[in-house]
Amino acid sequence: MEPLYQPIRFSQMHDMQVNLRYSDPLSDLGLDNFDSVWNLRGLKTVKQLRDRSVEYYDFFYRGKNRRFYPKRHIQESLSPVKIPLGGLRGADRDPQGILEFENICEFRARSFCTVEPVADCQKVIGPSQVISFLITEDFSPYLQLQSLFLEQRRFLEGLRGHSGGTY
Repeated sequence: MEPLYQPIRFSQMHDMQVNLRYSDPLSDLGLDNFDSVWNLRGLKTVKQLRDRSVEYYDFFYRGKNRRFYPKRHIQESLSPVKIPLGGLRGADRDPQGILEFENICEFRARSFCTVEPVADCQKVIGPSQVISFLITEDFSPYLQLQSLFLEQRRFLEGLRGHSGGTY
């Protein structure tokens, strides 16, 4: 059986790792390095927590309305011993934005239906401090698994309306 998704091929765009399918849109939007994404204006907030934010950015590209979701992971502390001199990727523990991006790629490699990864990047901002982000593209009309568990529990109860029912 052929995988549902083709493996994601990456390229480096300045300091970002980018899904090759998104090189042109990111470049055309001027989102081609860490600072351009981190400082992007005109975003609408979906979720704001102490250590991360999820926002969205609507744009029109090649005749189609599109939506990117930049998710920023704010100032994590990592042991200075674990931060290699050449950067963070490959450290004992990658920043959350990078880990989440890699997890999405792994899900897709195993044919799990999940968001399309667009790009990720991290920046060291102090001796042991790092900020990171990942970008995904809108996945409408699909639901988040979290939404099914928290808000639409009855969907998981089966046709008879109770756990263990016939599916």
